[in-house]
Amino acid sequence: RTNRGDPRLMAGSKIYYNQLIYGLYISRPNWGLYYKMFESLFASVAIALLVFFMNPKGDGRVGLGIGAFFAAVASSYITSSELPGIGILTLSDLVNILGMVTIFLSVLCSIIVMKIAENEEQLRLAKIFDKLSLVIFLVGYITANIVLAQFASI
Repeated sequence: RTNRGDPRLMAGSKIYYNQLIYGLYISRPNWGLYYKMFESLFASVAIALLVFFMNPKGDGRVGLGIGAFFAAVASSYITSSELPGIGILTLSDLVNILGMVTIFLSVLCSIIVMKIAENEEQLRLAKIFDKLSLVIFLVGYITANIVLAQFASI
């Protein structure tokens, strides 16, 4: 029990404090900062998806994806260094993880296509697999980013 530093109060007196509680709604006028933070990640994912336009037997398919992956890691590092450190996954973390997973899966699909294309008779199948993969990854990545951004703005 204390008198909170007020000598006029007796020890053990009940002390009341006023408390003001208010809410503050914060919003940005547009999505400019979101795109600015992740433009290098988006470019890395776009470069990784370019492998689906390459020759299924061509060299450099995996190398292009690996380069894009390391660019995404660098983007993640720079983005996270700009934000305060907290112990939970943020929108920034989720967007970076989504980009890295997309790039990893595109490299995996590229390896699968290269294995399929080893057999000359299955070259057509490899090209179909490439086109299908491109559509799935492109639509999936864009949709997932929009959903993440919309959930974050609720």
